[in-house]
Amino acid sequence: MPYAYVAADLNDALIIIDISDPSNPTLQWTWWPGWRPRVRSSPGLVARGAGRVPGWEK
Repeated sequence: MPYAYVAADLNDALIIIDISDPSNPTLQWTWWPGWRPRVRSSPGLVARGAGRVPGWEK
């Protein structure tokens, strides 16, 4: 089962980092408010993604 760390940066981007292997964290996906990806980049991790994040409605 994949594990992910979700963080926001100063530009309001949602950043999903795969920490399944704690010794090798990797960037899985980045999302900005209003941006919709054409293709999901990591179905196992992103399909269950954050969806609506409280406080991000602008």
